[in-house]
Amino acid sequence: MAGTITASDVKKLKQYDLLEESSFAQGNFTQLLDHFNFKEKSTFAQRYWVNDKYWDNKTGPLFVYICGESTCRPPSERGYPFQVCQDLNCLFLVLEHRYYGASQPFPDWSVPNMKYLNSQQALADLDYFIKNQTVEIFNKYGTGVHKVLTIGGSYPGALSAWFRSQYPTTADAAWSSSGVIHAIMDYEMYDYDLYESALRSGASCPDVIKSVNDYVEKAINGTLPQEDKDYVYSVFGGKDLPNNDFMSFLADAVAGAVQYGGREKMCNIFNSIAFATPKQQVPVFNQWAIQGGGDISTYARSVLQNVTYDINKNQRQWMWQVCTEFGWFQVPNKVFPMRSELLGPQYWIDYCHEIFDPTIGPPNVDYYNQLYGGLDIQGSKIVFANAIEDPWQYAGMRHIHNYATQSQMEAVLINCQNCAHCVDLRTPLDSDHPTLTNAREKIRQTVTKWLTPSAEELRKAFEQTE
Repeated sequence: MAGTITASDVKKLKQYDLLEESSFAQGNFTQLLDHFNFKEKSTFAQRYWVNDKYWDNKTGPLFVYICGESTCRPPSERGYPFQVCQDLNCLFLVLEHRYYGASQPFPDWSVPNMKYLNSQQALADLDYFIKNQTVEIFNKYGTGVHKVLTIGGSYPGALSAWFRSQYPTTADAAWSSSGVIHAIMDYEMYDYDLYESALRSGASCPDVIKSVNDYVEKAINGTLPQEDKDYVYSVFGGKDLPNNDFMSFLADAVAGAVQYGGREKMCNIFNSIAFATPKQQVPVFNQWAIQGGGDISTYARSVLQNVTYDINKNQRQWMWQVCTEFGWFQVPNKVFPMRSELLGPQYWIDYCHEIFDPTIGPPNVDYYNQLYGGLDIQGSKIVFANAIEDPWQYAGMRHIHNYATQSQMEAVLINCQNCAHCVDLRTPLDSDHPTLTNAREKIRQTVTKWLTPSAEELRKAFEQTE
């Protein structure tokens, strides 16, 4: 985004403060546990939400917002998808992902119980849910023309694109924000993007990041005197962590800032300590990590080994999907590393084995890229949005790859300061960079074109009821 939030931005945000989740009605849907084994009759309760505030029950489309790897909360009415929904008089549906939040098939997350947590089952959940909702709508309102748009950001952005590709008769179009459609075992480009983004604030920002990482690693591995090791632990805590997990905490403190549009703020702080010694830089770095929500105690492996269900926990479930399906292991870039070499490929394989068991991992990324197409995804009427400061952009569709098979898709790459992960889904503000505003408008025009019923579709639908 371009600059400081303006007075009109504040007014706009306050306008939507009273329109949050209260406008969504929550329900529970009886979902099938296994969509691919007809002998398995088990079900579980899957949470969903509905907002019909602006819906035209004769011609309004269905917006199906896909929640992903966390406890689901309906998106804000201030967000851009809901504003597009209002323009099109849509029915806004939200579905919580299996195994996250309250949508739990089993009472705990032991390894045998994780069997049904995968993207294929999640896509089939969507299909079953949408088809059931469509029947309910027909039974309640009668004949109508209701085109379906799936929406998601990040992993749900990939689900949105994959769903349109895999279930083209259920969804008419898809909006994939920062959709990570390409499974990658060792995702080195994630680290490279951190460097590239930090460099936008000048060379001293990535230099400070590297300086702190180098100093901390040498301190905790005993290369430096004992007093340096004691000092690092006194600042950060985490004395009982293995060195590689400790360094993972440092890497995430930077990654989170860049990924969610905080690069400029982070680099302003780091640039201010560029001439300090690494030891002097450490407490400032730690303070930044804490402000960003970092908690080094959560990096203990026992946290992810805990199989006890907690509605607010998502790390174990997501790590399961990473270890079994997608990879995206955030390894150091070979040329401009922003993280320790201790976080190389073997670190992640060992991590999967220890969190679950030795049979889990490495992920079968080739299988999933073949199944869904990776960057050669097939289909039509999918709009992809990615941003230039998002470390996940290289796992997404930054541009159309094959015009012969992807001619009916759109790819938007948003290039502006601090434009990062899922930025197109956020509340439009007057202070937004024109590039972002234009990208959102292109998305709106595209989905409007795809979701507007033709005169022939309307004639056929309503002639049958006369």
